Amino acid sequence: MSANTRDALLLFLEKHGHALAYGLLGFLIALLILTIGFWPTLLLSVFAAIGVIIGTYQDGSVHLRRLLARLMRNVR
Repeated sequence: MSANTRDALLLFLEKHGHALAYGLLGFLIALLILTIGFWPTLLLSVFAAIGVIIGTYQDGSVHLRRLLARLMRNVR
């Protein structure tokens, strides 16, 4: 890959990185819905989100710990 191509790619990702990432995520979700169905895709997404939350908590995220503490205070 030439330096000009690499620089152009980096500039594109800098300007449009989120659009590309969310576009790929939307494509993946649509592909999952078409292949395994809506409810299995939803269940898979929920379990993945729970895994991310647990992993973030285990990593020591201060923001997540504060949010969970605030939620637990409201439950009592």
